[in-house]
Amino acid sequence: RSSVLHVAAMAGQVDLIGSIVTQFNRGENHHGGQHLLLRPNIRGDLPIHVAARAGKMRAVKKLIECAVSSPALFYQRNSTANANLVGDLRHQMLKAQNKNGNTALHIALENQQEVMA
Repeated sequence: RSSVLHVAAMAGQVDLIGSIVTQFNRGENHHGGQHLLLRPNIRGDLPIHVAARAGKMRAVKKLIECAVSSPALFYQRNSTANANLVGDLRHQMLKAQNKNGNTALHIALENQQEVMA
């Protein structure tokens, strides 16, 4: 089962991706759970995997931007430890492997999306 963010990523809907993540970050339930950018679908794909497979480079870039500028983490950037937390969300997303052991970069290359890679 895919989230609305997975669907937006697959369709390359950059504005919708931004809106979804912004709404998620405004909610209070994300603090205790996994960030929306890191939630896998039934195949183990994160939204960035789905965007990479579909060749939606702008969507991939937007997902990375959302990881970096997530308001839930942005206000904490004043200290080195918390700056690492922001980087860690981006790092986790880029290094995440799906059920086949593939990262978004692997998927982009498999689908001949060299420009994205």
